[in-house]
Amino acid sequence: MNLAIKDITTALDIIENIDLVEEEMLKLPQAPCPVRHHFGPGVYIREIFMAAGTFAVGHEWKKDHMNIFLKGKVHMIKDDGTTQIIEAPMIFTGKPGRKIGMILEDLVWLNVIPTEETDIDTIEDQIIDKSPGFNLNKSSLRLLKDASAQEDYLAALADLDVSEDDFRAECEREDDLIPFPEVTDSVKVSDSQIEGKGLFATAEFTPGQVIAPTRLAGLRTPAARFINHSANPNAVLCASGQVLYLMAINYISGCRGGQDGDEITIDYRQSAETIRSQPCQS
Repeated sequence: MNLAIKDITTALDIIENIDLVEEEMLKLPQAPCPVRHHFGPGVYIREIFMAAGTFAVGHEWKKDHMNIFLKGKVHMIKDDGTTQIIEAPMIFTGKPGRKIGMILEDLVWLNVIPTEETDIDTIEDQIIDKSPGFNLNKSSLRLLKDASAQEDYLAALADLDVSEDDFRAECEREDDLIPFPEVTDSVKVSDSQIEGKGLFATAEFTPGQVIAPTRLAGLRTPAARFINHSANPNAVLCASGQVLYLMAINYISGCRGGQDGDEITIDYRQSAETIRSQPCQS
C-alpha cells in the first residue's frame, strides 16, 4: 500500500512503509551523526553519536551483532509496530533488521563486529544492506567529477616537474604502507568524486585540529596513500620530526544522516614544500 508521507501517523505505518519514510527524510537537511572507528585484535567497534531530537532510521543489519548502549535514551519502534523506551547503559545482541527511533537524550552507541577486516566500506558491505533509495541518494551526491581539482592536480605536477605516471606509481607502492594508529578514529577511505579513492571525515574537524598522520618513521599510512589534491584544500601537511600529519585549515564536516563527511584534501605543492622545509606549527 502506498501512503502519502502525511498519512503515516503510527509506528506500524512507519514500519510498513519504511522505504517511503526514508525517501522523504533524505530530502530534508541531515542531522550530524559523527562516527568513530576503533580496531582491536579480531574486532571492529563502530561508535555513533546522535543528539537529542534526532529521528533516526538505521540500515538493515544482515545478522546478529553485539550492541553497547553507553549513553542516552531512545524511543524505539519495534518490528511489530509497538514502541519501547530504552535507556543506557545496556548491552544486548541486536537481531537482523532495522532500528528506528527518536533520540530523547544525547546518545552514544557502539556496534561490536568480530572481523579481521580493516577497510570500513568492506565491513559495512558485509554487515548491513543499504536501501536502493539511500544508495541512489549517495550516488547523486558524488555524481559529478571535480574537474577543477583534476585540472589543478595536473598543473601541480607540472609545477613540481613530476610526470603523472611517476607520481601515480609512487603513490600506489605498497611496500611502505602501514595501518592507521589506534588514535586515528575519525577518517575512512572511500570512493571520491575527485579521483579513485579518497580520504573522508566521519567526525568533524575544526581549523587547527590534527586529522591523521600520513607518515610515521618513514612509513606511509592510508592518509598518505589516498588523500587527493584540490585547488581549494581543507587541510595542510605538517611535519614534526619524522612524523608527517594532516591538519585542518577549514571546518570539515563529519557524517550526516548516514553519509560520509567531507573529503579531506591538500595542495600537493604545499605538501612537497613541507617535506623539504621546516616543520609547520599547529
